[in-house]
Amino acid sequence: MSKNKNEVHGLFKVTQNIFLVNDKNQLLVLKHISGNWLLVGGRLNENENWRDGLRREVREETSIENFEIERIVEVDNWVHNDMPHFGVFYMGRVNGEVEIVLSEEHCDSMWIKSIEELESLTFWHEGLKNRVRNFYKNSLLN
Repeated sequence: MSKNKNEVHGLFKVTQNIFLVNDKNQLLVLKHISGNWLLVGGRLNENENWRDGLRREVREETSIENFEIERIVEVDNWVHNDMPHFGVFYMGRVNGEVEIVLSEEHCDSMWIKSIEELESLTFWHEGLKNRVRNFYKNSLLN
């Protein structure tokens, strides 16, 4: 198979986020110091495999270590501030009661108990809120 010599491959920031759920089917979200809510997660470090990177981000942002990564929920790409991003969104479940200790990037956390609570929050951007809303409706309300 011949390659097109004009073909240009994109360079992306790779991000991973996790819909982290407790045994009451509540979804954890974090409030960034900017005032916006988001999922637990972040970027992979150079030469870091996906599982180690996701576990590191959860530990750094929440201090939670006892959780299972269950499945991939969504894979997507987008452009933010002229930078292309490639994101993988997982579902995970914490084991038992956890104490959350937030990183310096965050000022609050919440276990979302209802769709009404979710709708009252201001997320990092509307696309993220739509992702969280769809996950909540499709995975937690069924």
